[in-house]
Amino acid sequence: MTALKNRKNDKRSERRALRKACALLLCIAAVAGTLLACENTAELASLAEAVASALPEKEMETAQATQSPVPTATATVAPAEAAPVEAAPVETPNPVQRTKYTVRLEMEPEKGVVEGEMRVDFVNNTSATLYELVLRLWPNAVEKGCMKIGSVTQDEADTFYTLSDDGTTLFVPVNHDLVPGGEASVFLTFRMTVPERTGRFGKNDLGVMLGNALPILAVVEDGEWRVDPYVEVGDPFYSDLADYQVLIRCPLTYTVAASGTAGEARIVDSTVFEGLFTAAPARDFAVALIEDANPKDVQVGDVRVTGYDRFKDRAALLAETSAGALRYFAERLGPYPFDDFSAVGTELTGGMEYPGLIMVEHDRLTGSTALGELYIAHEVAHQWFYGIAGSDTVNTPWIDEALVEFLSFDYTKSVYGEEYTSELMYTRFYGMTEHTLTLPMDAPLADYAQAGTNEYVYGVYGRGVALYTEVYEKLGAEKFYAALKTLCDASREAGFITRAQLIKSFSDAAGEDLTPLFDKHLAAPAASGEQQATGNE
Repeated sequence: MTALKNRKNDKRSERRALRKACALLLCIAAVAGTLLACENTAELASLAEAVASALPEKEMETAQATQSPVPTATATVAPAEAAPVEAAPVETPNPVQRTKYTVRLEMEPEKGVVEGEMRVDFVNNTSATLYELVLRLWPNAVEKGCMKIGSVTQDEADTFYTLSDDGTTLFVPVNHDLVPGGEASVFLTFRMTVPERTGRFGKNDLGVMLGNALPILAVVEDGEWRVDPYVEVGDPFYSDLADYQVLIRCPLTYTVAASGTAGEARIVDSTVFEGLFTAAPARDFAVALIEDANPKDVQVGDVRVTGYDRFKDRAALLAETSAGALRYFAERLGPYPFDDFSAVGTELTGGMEYPGLIMVEHDRLTGSTALGELYIAHEVAHQWFYGIAGSDTVNTPWIDEALVEFLSFDYTKSVYGEEYTSELMYTRFYGMTEHTLTLPMDAPLADYAQAGTNEYVYGVYGRGVALYTEVYEKLGAEKFYAALKTLCDASREAGFITRAQLIKSFSDAAGEDLTPLFDKHLAAPAASGEQQATGNE
């Protein structure tokens, strides 16, 4: 074991020495004037200010077709006596200086082409000295080569970088040691050719979905950048809170939905939409371009909730159900962090969450909409668990998914009652009794990818509902949500919650140690067939 550890340390030392040598060569070359200056660096650094100041008031137009706010007292909205949702205060004390992404995206949705420029201002909030920046290029996990890096610069000079063999990881040595508290900035250009496919990233008949599309820094753990492989099951994306400012340009024939809060916008030459979006803090930034959209707005306190779909009834369902769930969870878990919330109907199975934006299966929004409403509530609940209270979604996916699945059923129960919710639960997990579960609930995504999708859905979502039903019944609603709110309040500025912190919060609320209860549910199912007693009662 000692020899193995020494070999690992030797490899780390060799890598660090190589990176420092590369950085030194870059510095020498820059001083000698042998590298090209990047004219865009200063421009992009002040992009947000320039956009805001460059748009005269008389030129400002409403770039997206919206409707007047409507009352939220509908069948899919929480009870009328619920307090209105208020957006979190804009001026929030921020003791931690976060990494900033300043981005410009030029869209050609008909071709599926996105030209991008990005400045990353990184702050080393770890206790380790770092020698490189490591960014994940997740589009290349969907289709290798669909995201290409054009250039990478530091201090207005081209810089050395490498790509992993699969193209999903970009390594950029920095030209100075990044001590704790140190800062580094890089500027990069990229081009995405979005493949024709359904899902969170792809071009389909409803538009262009750009989920997990931007280059994003990996997470530092134990002094090293974590580079997890992509898997097909779940959400294999793990990221820190950061501040995003994104300028988007696209043809006016498409409607833009994006993470965070929509800022100033204008129409250029009567054909192009240009708008600024801010998400700060956020764990990622997603964009959806919807063709021939009929958006529907619902105002919930200070938050504008918009449903986007080609069909008006589906857009209304997205908006109204999202508004009800947003109100319900904000009352219990604390304020939603942005001024806007976007719910987009698209071609995918189930749903997908991003800060301030969710994607929901388009075909579940008509006819029998029960599962569609459940998917919407599930993704809205993710705004708190994943969005605010982050967790390691690669190694401990159950922490957010099991909880959020229970919360979506709890919201449904508040609207439709116990009997309807039981029927909905049966519909959701009807196949669970026929599937033999083998993994512990707290298995990592890699194990679930090997075991298959049913193991993941039933093992995390189905068993998760059973776990939290028992916790809820033991604590009661008030203490249950007080424990969750404590976690959210402690996580708004930085960090991730762990298994130990989650259990401690519930144990504190219960006045007793709930570790045995969690251990019982998280363990691998017993041979007696535990799954038969979880999802279908």
